[in-house]
Amino acid sequence: MRIQGILAALGVALVLSGCAPQNPAITDLEPVEFPEPSAVEPGSELALGDAVWVEQSSAGESYLMGVAVLDIVEGEPWIWKNYENGDELFDYTPFFVIVQRSWLDADEKYDISLYPVLSDGSPGFMMETDSFGAINPATCDDLGLGLPHLDDPLQRFDCLLTAAPVGLSVTAVYYDGTFAREPGNVDPTAYVDAPVMWSARVS
Repeated sequence: MRIQGILAALGVALVLSGCAPQNPAITDLEPVEFPEPSAVEPGSELALGDAVWVEQSSAGESYLMGVAVLDIVEGEPWIWKNYENGDELFDYTPFFVIVQRSWLDADEKYDISLYPVLSDGSPGFMMETDSFGAINPATCDDLGLGLPHLDDPLQRFDCLLTAAPVGLSVTAVYYDGTFAREPGNVDPTAYVDAPVMWSARVS
């Protein structure tokens, strides 16, 4: 499996190697409680762990999804060795974005895109995997970093793999209502001009 970063676009594609990853699991996660379903105000600046509902629109219909960015965890560059083209990424530090998602209907589990921001304010890199032409966000599951399972069918822990050039770090994540892999599948909302931001600098 190849992995690539989009800079929102670091054109590097990474492929998972044959050896099993040796990374430790991410544990000790506790779920947070979500407020009553109501879309958070565009432009809201949140701390890590804040749970809110965001709105997304597609084909003229709007729907809510609960999102809480729980933590941003710095990894070690050696994890790139788990990918066939990992030697292209040793100038980048991996960062794991730990997210809790919540839905209103178990049969309609919509997805959204979250975008990393670096410590200097510039866009971070969203890592994606390329497996036989299938492009998907790189997650902790790709590296054997298992997350605790939530019994509630309407909630789930997720972990996204992002990256920063050596010397910088991923310090924030934002939602703007767009969808990275299929931008034509969503309609613009007020979040495009006023994203919701979760930041390690907000407390």
